[in-house]
Amino acid sequence: MSRFTTTFWSLLVLLAVVVEETTSLLGSGPHITDVNILLPPKITNPVEYRLQGSDGCFKWSWDHHDFLSVLPEYNSSNRCSTSARLRSIAPYSGRKETAVYATDVHSGIVIRCKVFIDIFSRIQIFHNSIKLDLDGLATLRVRAFDSQDNVFSSLVGLQFMWQLMPETDGTHHLVHVPLKDSPLSDCGGLCGDLDIQIILENSGVFSDLYVVKGIEIGLEKVSVHLLEPEFKDMADNIVLTVAEAMSLEPPSPVYVLIGAAFQYSLKVIHENIPQVVTLPSLHHNWSVSNPSIAQVDTMMGVTRAISLGETVVIVEDTRVAGHIQVSTLNVVLPDTLCLYISPLSGSGDPVEGTEAIPSVARWYVVSGRQYLIWMKVFSHGPSAQEIYITKNDDVKLFDNQSEYWKTFWCRMILCLNMAGEILQS
Repeated sequence: MSRFTTTFWSLLVLLAVVVEETTSLLGSGPHITDVNILLPPKITNPVEYRLQGSDGCFKWSWDHHDFLSVLPEYNSSNRCSTSARLRSIAPYSGRKETAVYATDVHSGIVIRCKVFIDIFSRIQIFHNSIKLDLDGLATLRVRAFDSQDNVFSSLVGLQFMWQLMPETDGTHHLVHVPLKDSPLSDCGGLCGDLDIQIILENSGVFSDLYVVKGIEIGLEKVSVHLLEPEFKDMADNIVLTVAEAMSLEPPSPVYVLIGAAFQYSLKVIHENIPQVVTLPSLHHNWSVSNPSIAQVDTMMGVTRAISLGETVVIVEDTRVAGHIQVSTLNVVLPDTLCLYISPLSGSGDPVEGTEAIPSVARWYVVSGRQYLIWMKVFSHGPSAQEIYITKNDDVKLFDNQSEYWKTFWCRMILCLNMAGEILQS
């Protein structure tokens, strides 16, 4: 073996050892949740941030005691600190930088967290979606930014004023839900900063966290401003849309044959209960993206497949601009047909926990029991899809009576009775 080859393999082994040791250090041992924190200076209402540690018992220290306070929090059972509360204690006199050190008392490992102190440049309302369901909840949160667009780590303790204003007709579409009555309070005693935010609400002001519920279909403006003398003009607002949650049956995507005709079932959800919309509806309009593939009745949702291809069936709630539900419709050719059998209970219902057996396998049936037989048609291709069979499709299921069983039709499906008598469906 050459000298170059020996050196190469030695370096490779050394690199593997270094990587393994580094991974081990990163994956275990004492940790803290943050290594960079941005806090505001001392203002009327102090802001605290909980720096959380794990897998260790920590002793806390920091560089600048003149503008930062660090208060350790101890575990009541073993007097071990795994977290500390950080707070600015000096008014603003320019951007500051310091560091907090978490030293694990067992291993001696020291973890450093940099802390920056700066003033707010702007605030913004953050949300998961600008559209929420009727009777649904939305959690809004204020976040603040410095002049470099860095996000402040915490606003807990600051007082805000939130307002709801109808966007158009003067009717409120949203209502405020107190934090103590929201699902956020169901935290099993591990609520973190939520206790402070609830206390602020109970005192007649609001925190950086705000929960709303949709009560009427429409638009509502939500605004917030910071209740601090130095930042009295700092505010933000958004417009939220309240709409009915819609779903379509059959579920998307739907595969049908040429000439198939069927009606979509439109459902909306009120107070977590699905309700079928009676068609025609004054508030819902139907359309397709490609009318050369399929056509749909604009009021009834009845869809007819015309030619092979793919299109999108769209239903729009005309009360809310842009609020739609869609279903992808594929018009395909049939390729294979398969029969399935599954046992029924004595009451005629499917037996839970049993899987249907396809006709490509051997069927075994027991005398005196009922069975359900149905067919499925599949499209061509490696990812063959089940085709949705409609009344217009030329697909029929036949049976031959026998002295060993009796068959009858139940809900367009063939039922088999091995007892030798016809059962009522």
